[in-house]
Amino acid sequence: MNKFSEIAKDDIHLAGDKMSLQETIGKQIIVTGYKISKSKFKEDNYVAIQFEFEEEQRVIFTGAQVLIEQLKKYGEQIPFETTIKRMGKFYSFT
Repeated sequence: MNKFSEIAKDDIHLAGDKMSLQETIGKQIIVTGYKISKSKFKEDNYVAIQFEFEEEQRVIFTGAQVLIEQLKKYGEQIPFETTIKRMGKFYSFT
């Protein structure tokens, strides 16, 4: 008999209070998880980023494509400490 935990490995659930992307700009956070999903409203993907801020679990939902690409590239390095910065029209981990 299969265990649910063995067959549902891709079923990632992120916990924490929601925080806006603007509230995190320039603040030190620790990224602890993420989930990229297809948007119901646009053709692009969005990402849910789980992180620790001031010793509390939080979640951001954003369509910021640079952040999505950085998570695809460096997601295996989680957890990592970072700051999100706005660079013109884009947001980036620094």
